[in-house]
Amino acid sequence: MEESNSICGDEEIEWQRNFKVTAIPGSYNSYSIDDKMKRDWSGNIYLLCFLGVLIISYIS
Repeated sequence: MEESNSICGDEEIEWQRNFKVTAIPGSYNSYSIDDKMKRDWSGNIYLLCFLGVLIISYIS
């Protein structure tokens, strides 16, 4: 991690994924890794605007 900071500078990078590591009960050295992606709503907003323009142009 320190090597990448020296190459990229001191800027922070926001990751799109969140990992949650939990131990599995009743097992030895076994872990469950849950991966959750952040939702990107910008594409959906552009799509809704485009559909709104199409609907308005169809009605007019």
